[in-house]
Amino acid sequence: MAHYYQFVDAISASPTVLLDLNNNSPFTMLRDSSVSPPTLNRTTATAIRSDGDLEVSTAYDDRQILLSLSIDRVAAETQATAIQTLARILDRREGAWLKWQSESMVKPLFFRTRRASFDTIDDILDATPLRALKLDLTADPFGYGLPETGSATITNNPTSGTNKMLLTLPTIKGDVPAPLNLTFLTPDGIHKTHVASLIDYGNGSLSAPYYKSLSADTINGSPAAGWTVTDTADATMVAGTRRRLTKASGVLLVRPTSAVVVQWASLPPGDYRVMVRTSAAPAGAELLFFNKPPSTGSTLIYSEAVGKATITATTTGKDWHDLGVVAMPGGAPLADVAFGLPGATGPALWNLAVNLTTATGTLDLDAIVLIPAGRPNTLTRHGSVAFPSTYGTRVVTWDGLNSFRVANGISTHTAGVYSVQAPSEVTGGDPMVGPNATNYLHFLTTTADPAAASRVSDDKATATDLTWLYHPRYLYERPDTT
Repeated sequence: MAHYYQFVDAISASPTVLLDLNNNSPFTMLRDSSVSPPTLNRTTATAIRSDGDLEVSTAYDDRQILLSLSIDRVAAETQATAIQTLARILDRREGAWLKWQSESMVKPLFFRTRRASFDTIDDILDATPLRALKLDLTADPFGYGLPETGSATITNNPTSGTNKMLLTLPTIKGDVPAPLNLTFLTPDGIHKTHVASLIDYGNGSLSAPYYKSLSADTINGSPAAGWTVTDTADATMVAGTRRRLTKASGVLLVRPTSAVVVQWASLPPGDYRVMVRTSAAPAGAELLFFNKPPSTGSTLIYSEAVGKATITATTTGKDWHDLGVVAMPGGAPLADVAFGLPGATGPALWNLAVNLTTATGTLDLDAIVLIPAGRPNTLTRHGSVAFPSTYGTRVVTWDGLNSFRVANGISTHTAGVYSVQAPSEVTGGDPMVGPNATNYLHFLTTTADPAAASRVSDDKATATDLTWLYHPRYLYERPDTT
């Protein structure tokens, strides 16, 4: 079975061929050429008290592509011109794309090679010389397939719409996970957009984020001295009801939910990012998350909070606040599929507390959402992009594949003109998708900047049009449909 090799200008179904290595004009590919898969590199740690090594991390090495070529007996000038063309391609600082396809396969693979040199050139000199060339090319670990793309509308509401702050992607192609390219429109004046990808290898279906109303749960006993709690219907709230906490005097801590009876049923054990929505908050307010009952008695202990968000500037609009990543249920064993251990199966106990450092103040609570950030048999990536106050409405491209080519992988434009004003901050990792798994994308249009007053209020009635693209990544050949 023959393999076809061409240097081309890009990944495309119809790329421009820069140099054909198979057409006998004048190159011919020899049998000892190889594009063998890369080696998996493994880091381990050894402990004297345990048998075997502990695997710390794994990653693929670069791929080494070996090309063995001959130049047919054509005129010396023709040979020299062909070698020069190849040399110029190999010497490109940005590398070159090598298209590879077996004669019996429907779709090609593309290898992104690095700047390279000739390994050897052997001359068999006579009136019409015959030359043999060998190339040892370093390339990205995986071969790239033709792009897969799609679009969807994600609602800014965890309880309403077809895609409730969560998009389930179609079946992903390839052999290994691949970076995702996202394009979406950001409203004017927002603080930050948060994106989280979840590759789930067997935890069941997820049709919406893990959500709870903060007005539906009871106060742990009576409100603390000096506090009043009022629940009022409010159509702008995700829950439809606003829980207003008003402090007139007294102690600093109020518990808007119970430390004992509040549960999250059917929550797979693991790590979760906690997001809490408020509609107004004074400077100095603290949102505190607890993942288990108090260690003693029934009163929450400030130092036992595992998630926290501090609001340093007074806000009047509605905001999602990031309390960080916490383990749920707290202290519970995780499942071990290999050994048949189910892990924690009961409901997850939790509690949210509010601390106001001012003498008086009012804070409105709405809802809480948990976004998976690390569970058994999953691969998660969380990332966010923050925007300057004068940013305006922009089309944002989050380019996970080429994050080294633009600042932190983010570029923006208005009406096709790309901005010279970069996002003020990009944190976290690029979103990913993976084959042989269910792939989800969590999307929060606007989350709070705790150090700034509200710019634009989060609107649960809005939606975001999102376009996604990825290139399947393969260890060897690409099947037609997967």
